[in-house]
Amino acid sequence: MQIYINEKSIKRKAKLGTILTIGGLAVMLLCAVLTFQQPEYYNVLFPVVIAAVLACQAGVVVSRRWGQSPRVDEILDACLKGLDSRFMIFHYRLGADHALICPTGVYALVPVYEDGELFFDGEDWWQVRKKRKKEKLSNISRISKDAAREARKLSQALTKHLPDLGDFPVQSVFVLVRSDSTLRPQEIPFLAVHSKKIKPFLRKLSKKRALTEDQAAELINTVNS
Repeated sequence: MQIYINEKSIKRKAKLGTILTIGGLAVMLLCAVLTFQQPEYYNVLFPVVIAAVLACQAGVVVSRRWGQSPRVDEILDACLKGLDSRFMIFHYRLGADHALICPTGVYALVPVYEDGELFFDGEDWWQVRKKRKKEKLSNISRISKDAAREARKLSQALTKHLPDLGDFPVQSVFVLVRSDSTLRPQEIPFLAVHSKKIKPFLRKLSKKRALTEDQAAELINTVNS
């Protein structure tokens, strides 16, 4: 398995999360002190506090995704470990966040972070979670938009790096990354699998158009240059 990852981008985003979190907390503390000392400025400082709270919350989300281990790229790498060198994964380097190039084709791996049971009803994706012995149903149709966007970005990146490639087929694969998530067994018009089962899933895929060895080597050179 060949792994190509944009470490600089990950470190930059992790640093941003830290800055937003600490900066938001610092601004909130400063506003609290100023409000206590000069309460007449409460109306002026209140919007600043709201902005600081939002910045702090955004920082926590960003830090959890980019600054804590295991990150989703580490989860995918661990699940794909053991595949031969014909399998190449690009993290944050080839348009899509996670682009997989293998003997059966080119795929944009789309992480699905929701827990519970997921299913597709023919039109939308849904999440079923049990809460206090009751089932809570939530619409998660946005993951279809995520998949379409990631496939489009990967296709554009391939065209950029390999202009002679032409119209190349790219598919998205939904990858459930939560250990407590399951996929309802039913016929769905999409590729979807739990991260723990991704290796046998990839090996069983019908072979689509794949990159040649020369094209793969050229792609690696252009991406790393």
